[in-house]
Amino acid sequence: MSDLTVELTAPNGKKYTQPTGLFINNEWVASSKGNKITSINPTDESEIASVHAAEPEDVDKAVEAARAAFKGPWRDMSPSERGDLMFKLSQLVEENKELLATIETWDNGKPYQVALNEDLAEVSGCLKYYAGYADKVHGQVIDTGSAKLAYTIREPVGVCGQIIPWNYPLGMAAWKLGPALACGNTVVLKAAEQTPLSILVFANLVKEAGFPPGVLNILNGHGRVAGAAIAQHMGIDKIAFTGSTATGKEIMKSAAVNMKNITLETGGKSPLLVFDDADLDQAVKWSHIGIMSNMGQICTATSRILVQEGVYDKFVEAFKDYVGKTSKIGDPFSDETFQGPQVTKAQYERVLSYIEAGKSDGATLAMGGEAYKNVGNGKGFFVSPTVFTNVKSDMRVFREEVFGPFVVIASFKTEEEALEKANDTTYGLGSAVFTKDIVKAHRIARKIEAGMVWINSSQDSDYRIPFGGVKQSGIGRELGEAGLEAYSNKKAVHVNLGSWLFVSGSCRLASFSTPRVTGGCFATATASFIHIHQQAARRILPVLRSRLRYFIVVPRSTYSSQPGSRPNGAQPEHPGADHPVTALQTDGYPFGVADSPSTLHCYHTALPTRTPPLVAKSVDTSVGPRTLTESCALVYPFITRRPDPAKRVIDISTTITTLARRQQYEDRPPPALQVESPGGAGHNSFHAKALNTASAEIHCLAFLASGSQTPRAGQQGPDLGSYPSFSKSDTKESTRSLRNTLRTKIPGSKSSDSPRASSSGLGSESQSNLSQVSSRRGSVTSETASRTSKHRGSSTQEGLEDDDDMQPPPSPTQSATVGGGHNDIVEAQRSGEVDAVSDAPPTGQIAPSSNREPGESILVKKGTPIQPKESQGASAALAIADSGGSDPSIGALKPADLDDMIKRLVDAGYAGKVTKTVCLKNAEITAVCNAARELFLSQPALLELSPPVKIVGDVHGQYTDLIRMFEMCGFPPNSNFLFLGDYVDRGKQSLETILLLLCYKLRYPENFFLLRGNHECANVTRVYGFYDECKRRCNVKVWKTFVDTFNTLPIAAIVAGKIFCVHGGLSPSLSHMDDIRNIARPTDVPDYGLLNDLLWSDPADMESDWEANERGVSYCFGKKVIMEFLQKHDFDLVCRAHMVVEDGYEFFQDRILVTVFSAPNYCGEFDNWGAVMSVSAELLCSFELLKPLDSSALKSHIKKGRNKRQSMLNSPPASQYPQSY
Repeated sequence: MSDLTVELTAPNGKKYTQPTGLFINNEWVASSKGNKITSINPTDESEIASVHAAEPEDVDKAVEAARAAFKGPWRDMSPSERGDLMFKLSQLVEENKELLATIETWDNGKPYQVALNEDLAEVSGCLKYYAGYADKVHGQVIDTGSAKLAYTIREPVGVCGQIIPWNYPLGMAAWKLGPALACGNTVVLKAAEQTPLSILVFANLVKEAGFPPGVLNILNGHGRVAGAAIAQHMGIDKIAFTGSTATGKEIMKSAAVNMKNITLETGGKSPLLVFDDADLDQAVKWSHIGIMSNMGQICTATSRILVQEGVYDKFVEAFKDYVGKTSKIGDPFSDETFQGPQVTKAQYERVLSYIEAGKSDGATLAMGGEAYKNVGNGKGFFVSPTVFTNVKSDMRVFREEVFGPFVVIASFKTEEEALEKANDTTYGLGSAVFTKDIVKAHRIARKIEAGMVWINSSQDSDYRIPFGGVKQSGIGRELGEAGLEAYSNKKAVHVNLGSWLFVSGSCRLASFSTPRVTGGCFATATASFIHIHQQAARRILPVLRSRLRYFIVVPRSTYSSQPGSRPNGAQPEHPGADHPVTALQTDGYPFGVADSPSTLHCYHTALPTRTPPLVAKSVDTSVGPRTLTESCALVYPFITRRPDPAKRVIDISTTITTLARRQQYEDRPPPALQVESPGGAGHNSFHAKALNTASAEIHCLAFLASGSQTPRAGQQGPDLGSYPSFSKSDTKESTRSLRNTLRTKIPGSKSSDSPRASSSGLGSESQSNLSQVSSRRGSVTSETASRTSKHRGSSTQEGLEDDDDMQPPPSPTQSATVGGGHNDIVEAQRSGEVDAVSDAPPTGQIAPSSNREPGESILVKKGTPIQPKESQGASAALAIADSGGSDPSIGALKPADLDDMIKRLVDAGYAGKVTKTVCLKNAEITAVCNAARELFLSQPALLELSPPVKIVGDVHGQYTDLIRMFEMCGFPPNSNFLFLGDYVDRGKQSLETILLLLCYKLRYPENFFLLRGNHECANVTRVYGFYDECKRRCNVKVWKTFVDTFNTLPIAAIVAGKIFCVHGGLSPSLSHMDDIRNIARPTDVPDYGLLNDLLWSDPADMESDWEANERGVSYCFGKKVIMEFLQKHDFDLVCRAHMVVEDGYEFFQDRILVTVFSAPNYCGEFDNWGAVMSVSAELLCSFELLKPLDSSALKSHIKKGRNKRQSMLNSPPASQYPQSY
């Protein structure tokens, strides 16, 4: 138990026992993998304690406990008893509020007096409020006529997953727990990993209050692990989340797996409007509360203050003066402190980055704008209150949520302009209006687009009042009576008081929905079993025919018997060959009527039109422990698909679930049926099967028509298995171009995994120091000649041999000697691992030939072929959007247009300088982006490519080096390329870099491929340079156009079925390649989840499988994860980019992963090489290296290259393609 608690003493002297485990089923347990999260004191950056971090397996256990409690003690407990327990919990919170407030302040950084008098008061009050609602959640009776009665029942949703944020850890927990528990639900709650402590002490109070085990389960864990597991869990019925908008969108996608009920409260950029008739003193004070409270870390923070021009200057001066006097920064345990630290270092740096963005965008910094270091030991995440004025609506600081003590103040002239600016946002959470004109105030409150409006105040919140937003600020409402709606389902109950279906042998039918054509397919049609007697059957058949085009009547005895119910286990009688169903036909429609007076069941189904009479027989009489009675009705919905014209197949393969009274019959599968025609000349054959699954609830039907070949009399219809559409296994020919005996090899390696024997963390892009170990069979094997021994050969032929007994060479971290710097490049080149080293101008020679002709597609097509740009013709013509200076003569992109653009871009590369503007007009840039966006979306998110191909890592706007790389490898289409992302930022010519790549992609759509990198993201490009470059050399609208294009880029690629290529790395959310294929594009990069990991994760030499990444985003993954991934998907190698490596490429652990980095002399700060990995048609892998050049050498290279290129253009080789500059 010592690992599950720790004794702590808080800075204010309060001592207590801190739980550190997972609270599951009222017990403290350790994480299944032992991973932990460390809580950091944001005041002095010291460690407080480490708590267990939940894994998906732990979430499973918590859900199981919650489900058991929901079905057991909690559901059986009366509402009043549930309310009593909630009231007891409220009292315990009140009794322990000093301790809870202490932990909140220590863990979160908020002032102690605020935590004690505001946050904890709200927690106990909210729980008490909903405790009173526990026995008041009920339905209503609805009068529908004298013969019918209807009423509603309010029932709990079930197991609820709740994910709470770090700004109000206990407050947000109470908001969500109160209505959930009052309605009778059970809960799995995940706290924010930044503030994990106070919620665990609260868990002890839950147990003390007497809640049954499993009712409330509390976990800590990383959002991308535990949070994602909760969002995706099939055993969770509802999700409630408070956090960022990007994460909320990801949760919506995850929750769709079982269509969870969701409540989301996400981001905001709330406006506060001050009119010239407002009480200025009150407006200033409330504006300060609206943005500076809780260090600005409030989702409803009024971070955009809009002031009418007449009082703008006066307001600004008064606001600055009031903030300076009131926002005292200091130790959060001091009674004098108004503002404590930001919650984490990441949040602290985020606020500082927006301060720099405001400056660069041209806003006026009127106050603050810096880190504050005058508290305690000079450490801590303190930021001075920051005010920007003269802010325009297109600036980042006006549009994006900062979540800190950061406010922008803009002006407006009229009420209409104020509303236009206030509503000019993707968010819609809170808003405030200051005016003495009450009519105006109400008018604006109706027109402003927000979930809440405060008139002459700000940040008013009460647990009795609904809380929530519109637009991208959330879905649903929390608090008040409205908060209960999301935690209960309304069930309608219809009672028949006198309208009977059967009267004196006649029958009245309820209405049926019949098949109707929708979008070329049969829409869902309701199917019912109806109980009728034979004497009524003949009267009812015409009525049935008028309602249902096709149905089958089957004797009830088919369904009413059960084996073992008769003496000696004798099987009951049932209709079949000895008890045939009499087949009738009325006007060409099939009917079946039993020839005995037994009760019949009419089974309605959709069959091909004008079918012959049918015979029904039972193939399984094991219908379970109970028998159906005449009062039972079973309803089977299904969908029929349009038949394949070639095979004449109608496939009914959707869920067929017993719906009527499932609780009573869920343990008994319906019988399997087989419906056949009696055979004979001119008759088509039909087969139907109901296939029982383990759950006894899901079944599949398939109806097969034999086509034009009609069986003769006495012949059997075609066997179901003879049709490819119904084969038991996927027989589609594999797309891999390898034989089983061929493994991908890199020729010629020995002891070292790269020309440099070790990796160093270079800059912020390379945080991990990786160690390398070499490989066995099954991984990509590099056999570079040893720097330390000579006993192995290095011939290409030997490299291609498949040697089961080949032992791995020693790890460079274990070897007695290591490489000696870039001299190892020469050794690697001699061995064959490095294919080429380039620092020379182009030779004019085309790259070595391969088995494919230049320009031949390498894209493995899974669906409709992608047409090259030349052949798309007029249908691919894209209108060029006018972006302020469009050329009216340019109306569409054609090959000639692309050739001209490529030529201008390459000319710019050989000019050797950065120009003020780009060589393409804004209209041309927009056209290229629009066309590329369309092309990216026409190709899959997971590309499948055939070799040969050259794989390129990060290029980061180093345009001259990109040209050098094309010189070395061959310009398109002489070589096929796959780029792994990170085309922009850092370098000085990101615009030329990305434009040239997009133009090549459009020109050669099936030979040139671009994957997405982590820098192809709006948030990242704003910080690392591309946004500023676009704004400086084009305009912000061009940047937005590029971002829209980035959001459509493919995510990953598979080369020859053996090499998995991605920018970042692996993900715990990746279980099948279809997970990547199913990523919906366009999409931004979420804060966590599969896409985030694929772009951000890194390999690391560690024992555990997954650990938090030092970047602060995604994970690091270990060797075991890679090995299991390769084995599961039958890959040999993971090829990724994302890290600066000194020699341009670097292997990791047994050569199962390689990092490729293609920007030599990165940012002018690192003496690294650039590399390109070449994969030949025979899957022979080698590297081509770009030598880092200093500025003078680079200028010399550019000059020689320009002269050589001009000579080439004047007299091109006969075999050279037009774009091989």
